[in-house]
Amino acid sequence: MVLDRARTRGDLPPRPAASTVLDIVFGTLWYRLLATRRPMGDDLVEDLTATLTQAAQPSANTAIDLGDEQ
Repeated sequence: MVLDRARTRGDLPPRPAASTVLDIVFGTLWYRLLATRRPMGDDLVEDLTATLTQAAQPSANTAIDLGDEQ
């Protein structure tokens, strides 16, 4: 719901979907907790933030609308 509101305000791009963001974050946390028992510290938060930020950026193959310029 928080992510949906941020998208509505224009604070977040439409992709990745909110459900995908939640899958990535909670999947990582549960995996760390149950499978590896590795710590969940600041490094993990920074890695998740960087990954999700990069995923939200348009790819290099995305066409850019230049309006009337050609």
